Amino acid sequence: ASSDANVQELIKEFFHMFAFEVPKMQKTLSVKLGGPIENGRAIHGYSIEDPFNSDYDLCKGLNDNRYKGFQIVKNEFERAYGLLTEGKEAELCQEKKC
Repeated sequence: ASSDANVQELIKEFFHMFAFEVPKMQKTLSVKLGGPIENGRAIHGYSIEDPFNSDYDLCKGLNDNRYKGFQIVKNEFERAYGLLTEGKEAELCQEKKC
């Protein structure tokens, strides 16, 4: 993002990244490094290193196929990105009707 990007654009980029880019990376993200761990293990779904305990994945259990947590979270990131793109920010906090 450019240095003159406004907060709305940064938030939109955040949701785009977690909806579309992070799942394709198949790497663990490090808050400490500000990006993926190059020598980390390949994963399917989301994986975020605990900044205080590098051996712990904050998304542990989210990618468990029994609970479909990954797909639910990914869908919400996609929905938020779509609403921001369409200028419907007011709908972000409304519960999604299934």
